[in-house]
Amino acid sequence: MMGKRLREHIKNIKYVIVDEVHEMAQNERGSQFAIAMERLKVLAGNFQVIGLSATARNEDELALFISPSIECRILKPVIDKKMDIQVMLPPVSDEETAEIMACDNQYAGSIMKIHSIVEENKGTIVFVNRRYVAEDISFRLRLWLKNPDIEVHHGSLSKETRETAEMDFKENRVKALICTSSLELGIDVGSADMVVQFNSPRQINKMIQRIGRAGHSLEKLSRGIVICNDVIELEEAKAIVGNIKSGELENVMIRKNSLSTVANQVMLELNYSRKVDYNYLYRIITGAYPFKTLQFDDYYSVLELLSRTKKIIIDGNFIIKRYPILKYFIENISMIAGEKNYRVIDVINKKFIGTLDEKYVINEISPGSYFVIKGTTWRTIRIDDDKIYVEPFSTAAIAPHWTGEEIPVLYEAASRVSRDRENKAIPEFLNDRGKKALEEWYKNDMATLNKIIIEAHNAEIIIQILLGSLGNFTLAQILSGLLTSITGESVEMDYSPYHIYMRVSRNILAEDVKNLILNIDINNLDGYVKSSARRSRFFNNVFLYEARKFGIITNEADITRIRFEKIVDSYYDTVVYEDSIRKLIFDYMDINVLREYLTNINDSNFILKNKISDSSNIFLSHYSERMMPLKPTKTILESIRKRLMNEEVILYCTSCGNKRTRKIKDIDEIKCPICHSRLVASISKFDEESFSKKIDEKARKRLIKNAHLVREHGITAIMVMAARGVGPEIASRILEVSYLNEDDLIRRLLNAETDFAKNRQYW
Repeated sequence: MMGKRLREHIKNIKYVIVDEVHEMAQNERGSQFAIAMERLKVLAGNFQVIGLSATARNEDELALFISPSIECRILKPVIDKKMDIQVMLPPVSDEETAEIMACDNQYAGSIMKIHSIVEENKGTIVFVNRRYVAEDISFRLRLWLKNPDIEVHHGSLSKETRETAEMDFKENRVKALICTSSLELGIDVGSADMVVQFNSPRQINKMIQRIGRAGHSLEKLSRGIVICNDVIELEEAKAIVGNIKSGELENVMIRKNSLSTVANQVMLELNYSRKVDYNYLYRIITGAYPFKTLQFDDYYSVLELLSRTKKIIIDGNFIIKRYPILKYFIENISMIAGEKNYRVIDVINKKFIGTLDEKYVINEISPGSYFVIKGTTWRTIRIDDDKIYVEPFSTAAIAPHWTGEEIPVLYEAASRVSRDRENKAIPEFLNDRGKKALEEWYKNDMATLNKIIIEAHNAEIIIQILLGSLGNFTLAQILSGLLTSITGESVEMDYSPYHIYMRVSRNILAEDVKNLILNIDINNLDGYVKSSARRSRFFNNVFLYEARKFGIITNEADITRIRFEKIVDSYYDTVVYEDSIRKLIFDYMDINVLREYLTNINDSNFILKNKISDSSNIFLSHYSERMMPLKPTKTILESIRKRLMNEEVILYCTSCGNKRTRKIKDIDEIKCPICHSRLVASISKFDEESFSKKIDEKARKRLIKNAHLVREHGITAIMVMAARGVGPEIASRILEVSYLNEDDLIRRLLNAETDFAKNRQYW
């Protein structure tokens, strides 16, 4: 609503329809939208607002969100949407298929089951919770099948790639799309008749949205199958489907008084008005439901911060534009987190494939590295500014991790897990293998909401407690802070919806941990959280988001060069820091759930153990390895061998300086064609630049060592030094230890390349 022409056009608006209002309401984007609606009222007067949602329990609050000042009627359809949802633990695959897919038998079996469901139906949407899982499943299907009838669809792929996948699916050129929440809402992808959810959807509302994509109309049956890869995913998925069948939904949490959104709206208003009465703007902002309780002092603190950072001038009752706001406007027109992404470009056809986020590129990508995107392995050619130039390559690689992908399990789902454990519930919508797995699982002594199990062994502590992701993180953050203050040393901490793990610097008793929990002051939970928030693993990301929305850090800023501690210290007593704490609590914690739970427990709710149970070890294994790693199977080892043998190397004669380039597989004789010397060094493409200039004494010694290795070990030495990060020194260490066969040697090279990829950033 910033353009003059647009403002003229929208003066005549009579209706505003808000689709999927539950998605809009629960973040800063919704806060921004709510203020925009108040602005629209100033221009267009009263208009009718219609909000649509299929998955809201607290519809009264959502009604206030879309219409805070005029009464809103809530209409519910008489006909309930029919859903048929099954949950299954597929059989494991045979050894040969697992070998081809380069993964364990259960994961291969899950992928095989997904494929069989796709083949049995006209159109299938396969939902996963993370983008890298979509890439990983697609990649392994392509290892197994030459041309699987599938496409990948997620937000990090280019718009062109996504639209092509959607059109191919609509027109039946592909039978399945493997996707994330990119296809969860709104997009019409045609006549899907089946939805597959790989592993638990983690939230009730997400499951309803996703299953509803099959038979996408009120009168049609929506069919879905949840494919679970282990018993932990099975237990959670079964609980969520049980909640759906009994009509239990989750509340939609609405972020209140987001000060970064206030700063955003002040800056955007000044981009248009240049000068505005800040009291008038305060009335507009507080007319929106998320800001009904915004105190004027907090609002004015935002203005003072913007004035201090030289973005606005406060002149009496007016605020005046000072900062060149157009750049801010372009970067922050949306309240979605703005992080730097690298565009992946296929050098062969010059097409934009997708994006990788900054953190992944910094840690994992360099010339010569391999990764999977769009279900295909790519080799990095070069990185220029914000572009990564790649070529398709036929070797095994791992799908990239994108940030911000974890979906929290809310308390409603965790409490259903508790009830099912108490009742040992085995519903009929499970397949036979799933039923048997749960029967065995329930034989373990596990926590419920009425039973907290604390296991302490040496310096390790595991607390089995079922408060969901947000509740457990809140408790874990408080306990780690208390233990740090007691021991004077940092505490290693991790958590899941069902357990908390801590490692301390000394032995600790389960009794001590129980007493810590029982002695938490429930009236001071906010104080506990705020005192330890800065140590949270999420704090830097949250602060970065806030700093960008306040205009302190630009989107183009290189975060690797930012001294976060110094910036945080500079803004410690400001609204930027305060709002970062509020956002951290809203996004990652549930203080209310923890407060209510702690109020109702006592000493009798605890079971104490002096060893780590089998079930806890299963939880630790599950949550510490969320992605199936590539196993160095024969198929993978052969792929790596072929890749190395196809590498081009420079054969450099250390006697006369003659150079020639050959693929390793084409080298027949290692001898200089000019002077016939056999002291010939092999220079890989990774080292080529080092020898393109005048060779100094140090480089010459390295070449001589290289040449001696080649003379002693022949083609094998050339292949070893063609591996990424393997120079003469590492090659010598690899070759001096006897190996059983070529597969054993390739395994060593794979380990060397992996170590190089992990440690390169520190070199």
